[in-house]
Amino acid sequence: MSPINEPTVRSLRASHPDGDQLSGITGFRLDADGPPENSLLDNLNMIDLHHGPYSNKDPYTVLEVIGARLTINVREALSKLGFEKFLENPDGFSARRSTKEAVKARD
Repeated sequence: MSPINEPTVRSLRASHPDGDQLSGITGFRLDADGPPENSLLDNLNMIDLHHGPYSNKDPYTVLEVIGARLTINVREALSKLGFEKFLENPDGFSARRSTKEAVKARD
């Protein structure tokens, strides 16, 4: 996590102590020498492995990203995972996919 995101992640985890691997808050290490979008792309398959159809009967359908922009490369990578709806905000973006798309890889 970046020094900027770490307090936010801690606060979110503290305010949602009952979160599980689907509803909890996930943070990952940031390559300080590269753009945060590259760190997101580097971790996207691991995020999907741990929260997606291979690990859960009800995989995640919403991804809230803080600290990275929705670049063309990020959008393309998320689209390959079935995400179709994107909403940018000042802190990052959210991506959504249907439950059908979320379980598609498992079938």
